[in-house]
Amino acid sequence: MTGDLTIIRKELPSSFNELKEEMLLDPGYFTHINDLITIAEKENKSQTAYFNDIDMVYHFIHYSTNIQENKHRKPKTRKQYLREILDFCKVLTSNAADFEIPIEEIQNHNSFIKALKPWNIRKFNDWIKSVPKGRNNQPYSVSTLARKLATINSFLIHLYKTEYIQSPLHVHLKKATVRVEDRPNRDLYFEEVQSLLDYFKKQNNLFGYMIILFLVTTGLRIEEIANAKIGDLFKAENKIWLKVIGKRGKLREVYISQQLFECLYEYRKRKGLDTQFNRLDTNPLLVSNHSKKFNPNYLSNKITQMIFDTGLPFVFEKENPITPHTFRHGFAIIAAENNVELLRIQQTLGHESPMTTKIYLEKSMKRKHNAALSFADSFN
Repeated sequence: MTGDLTIIRKELPSSFNELKEEMLLDPGYFTHINDLITIAEKENKSQTAYFNDIDMVYHFIHYSTNIQENKHRKPKTRKQYLREILDFCKVLTSNAADFEIPIEEIQNHNSFIKALKPWNIRKFNDWIKSVPKGRNNQPYSVSTLARKLATINSFLIHLYKTEYIQSPLHVHLKKATVRVEDRPNRDLYFEEVQSLLDYFKKQNNLFGYMIILFLVTTGLRIEEIANAKIGDLFKAENKIWLKVIGKRGKLREVYISQQLFECLYEYRKRKGLDTQFNRLDTNPLLVSNHSKKFNPNYLSNKITQMIFDTGLPFVFEKENPITPHTFRHGFAIIAAENNVELLRIQQTLGHESPMTTKIYLEKSMKRKHNAALSFADSFN
């Protein structure tokens, strides 16, 4: 079997120092991983018997129990998971002495991950809660901690379930619970959105006006806007709609107001682009100055900076920068203020659970339903 393993193993590196992130994001290597599993199983060994640490990270990122490919993790999710796991591994490997990871154990197992012990995880708990790697060189926010620890916990569980490690290290990893007061305040209100629209209209900034209108009237994620195609627009019941593929590959339709459509029409006209409906047109709806599809991260940063550059007072009074995601919260709040029921808001935003929509509305609804509003201004 040694020859078979040598042929299979040539694809992936064996240490984190040799690692290129794009290699671990390539789903094509899963065939080689499955070959390693098959060899181990034929020898009545654990399916991960011939894995090294990099193989194990790769297996975690790409593993799915669902036979349908559209139910597998999306590329963006895999990338986020990979970065969290690599950060975790690199922190521990580069600070092995501080975390008291025994070098002889690493050498004995020829594996950093297999050398981990419960006390290493407990020391990691102490490190991650205080390391100044958050915004403005502060410790991570509770929500960031919760996300990171949840991903690492899933990884440690996967290691144990697949018998790559023998100790349930995940039971020693602490969790971070996000309370209402821990969540960043992303509330955005009608008057604030109108101020932004007025500003960009006064500046004759068509793109600025259009993109704010696009975000707040559709509640779309920035990735959904960046990925929108001309062929996704269609007319039904005398109104214009846009088909979008959201998280987990879910299809939904969002309403395009007449005002937004006119802005899109003018924007494309000024760019010298086709302004006619064509269901077969796969070209992007919005394009960069180079007439290319927008990168979602670039577009998000561009919009955030545009809003900051307005210099409007309320922009600087916010606890957090106004980003494209803020407008999803704004959509929910403005819809609720117009007496739209929670289910309709949830469906339009593409939320899997109504709890997510409730989180968007939590702070504003508590203020709206504060008991003092019924009588506090009545006293002379």
